[in-house]
Amino acid sequence: PLVHIDVTPPHQLQAPVLPPGQVVQCVYQHNWDQNGVLYFLGRMAAVAALQQGQFPAGQDQEWVNPGMAGMVRVHCGDGGYKGYDLETWDVPLAKELVIDRQEVPGASFFGDGYFIVELGPNFQLRPLSYTLRNGGGTVSACITGWVLEGSQSVEGPWHTLDHHGCTGNRLPMAIHQCCLFNDAAKDTPMDEWPHHSFSFPIEQGEIVEVAGEHHPTPGHNNCGFRVFRVRLLQNRMDTNTMYIQGLELYGDLFVPNM
Repeated sequence: PLVHIDVTPPHQLQAPVLPPGQVVQCVYQHNWDQNGVLYFLGRMAAVAALQQGQFPAGQDQEWVNPGMAGMVRVHCGDGGYKGYDLETWDVPLAKELVIDRQEVPGASFFGDGYFIVELGPNFQLRPLSYTLRNGGGTVSACITGWVLEGSQSVEGPWHTLDHHGCTGNRLPMAIHQCCLFNDAAKDTPMDEWPHHSFSFPIEQGEIVEVAGEHHPTPGHNNCGFRVFRVRLLQNRMDTNTMYIQGLELYGDLFVPNM
């Protein structure tokens, strides 16, 4: 039974009727631990592939990218996911690399300023925290403002789960923007690419009444979501380019019986 997720969310958040399944508690301990939702799904994919003999003899693959394995789907804008280093520029990358645990050398970015991770049918996640890794963005390029949003569909409607910074290069930065990635990039040696990771809690949120209508504030609101979008608000270059290469989600994951 679904014991941790309230599946009767506010009217703006569509609540699916869930089949039999179980809840897996994915609890954050530290960056890139083995407790995350995407690690769990990648482990499920690896076990299935091993049972089907899809790995070379003697190779016990512990984890595969769940996007590459079809356990989740990654979506982005028409600009796609691209990378560059000191020798190449605007090399097309598989968009699923944004959820890979291994760092991609150089810089990786979404030119349209967002990407979406879609869990499989009937999966639901009450998100409690998440980890982002800088995709090699320098001081002027790394994100200083973004939104994590949840939905039941890639078409929305979207509910804000977590919010950092704002649009526009408003000063002082320490007040109006999130400086974590920026400050870490400042301390990165000139011959290295900034690939720092930071994790953020997702608050519970609440339901407030405005003009007789009930609206959820940012947070999970004890609701499950199937689709998650990371959307850029700001970088210091004031562009729509989002340097991200690494995402992990944590929380209570409803897994349908397979």
